[in-house]
Amino acid sequence: MWEICKNVADAGAEFDRTVLFIEATINAIRDIDARDGGYKTVSGVQAKVRRAGIGAMLAMGPFNYPVLNFVF
Repeated sequence: MWEICKNVADAGAEFDRTVLFIEATINAIRDIDARDGGYKTVSGVQAKVRRAGIGAMLAMGPFNYPVLNFVF
């Protein structure tokens, strides 16, 4: 709370909003995968399209974001 200069209620509400945002992001990715994850035909070539991470990734957020403080 000191790091983000908020009282207990505001810090808790910010954390709850962050969790809801993460859940909404995961659900959106699942919806996209369910909708677009089948076979595609382009110029007579049929292939199954899958989304996957390629290489290392970095997620940058504010240094005082509540999830980062909570997890680390």
